[in-house]
Formats: sequence, C-alpha cells, structure tokens
Amino acid sequence: MRTRTLLAVLLITAAGCSQAERLARDAMDGVGSSGSPRSADGWPPAAYSSPIDATGTWDTSWGAMSLVQDEDGRVTGTYEGGDSTIDAVNEGNVIRGYWTEPTSTRNCGTTRNGTPYWGRVTFVLVGPSRWSGRYTYCDATPGSADASWDGAR
Repeated sequence: MRTRTLLAVLLITAAGCSQAERLARDAMDGVGSSGSPRSADGWPPAAYSSPIDATGTWDTSWGAMSLVQDEDGRVTGTYEGGDSTIDAVNEGNVIRGYWTEPTSTRNCGTTRNGTPYWGRVTFVLVGPSRWSGRYTYCDATPGSADASWDGAR
C-alpha cells in the first residue's frame, strides 16, 4: 500500500497538481484532510478537493436531515422530524459543530440551545453527495473510536 501511495505522490508531483499532491502526502504521513492523525480504520477520510455547499436534504444514519449553508460556511439544520438540530461550520469540506436533541442517553449537565442533550459532530464531505461523519456526547472531540454518522443525497 505504501509503495502504491508513494508512486501516486511521484506521479502527481511530476504533473504539478498541488492539491492532489498534498492529499497523497497526507496519506503517506498518516494524516487526514482535517489535519488530524488518521486512525487504523482510516478516519478521518480525505475531504473532496472542490468546495461543496452542504445545503439540501441528506439521508443519514439518523434519518432525513435538512441543512442550510450560508455564504460564510455556517451550517444549520434539523433531523429526526425537526426536533433535533445541527449548528456547525464548513471549512474545507469538513463540517464541525454541535448536535442537540430534546432527549438522549446522556445528560451533559450544561445546556446548548436550551437542552442538556448535545454533543460534537464532524462530517467530512468526501464527494458532492456523501459525507463520512463521527459524533460524541457533550464536549468530547469526535474521532475514529466514536459512533459513525454518515450521509448521502
């Protein structure tokens, strides 16, 4: 695998494609597109190279989700019939922020958007119509060991 990746880096470097070169170099270094170290399962994946507007309806691990992205990259939305929310920012096709729900298995002891049931979320847009995501409860930073939350449209 490392030999194949090294060959890809050499070919891309010769072609002069800086974005692809960076992604290939990150793969060799074991670093994801978010700058976070890659885990053994390869998470986080590389983000899609062209900007993606997350606005739209997504079919996710937690059901239908409706998102709106403004011109500054702020992403807001609802899921689970509109009772649960997403408040995040899309930077370089990596959406990071918070989810909130009216009830959940873990009470954080502090409130966000008026509820003690919340956590962090990271959605990596791997293509125009798909993301690979992770979520946690409360203020823990999502990583490979956390629950997945994938989406497609």
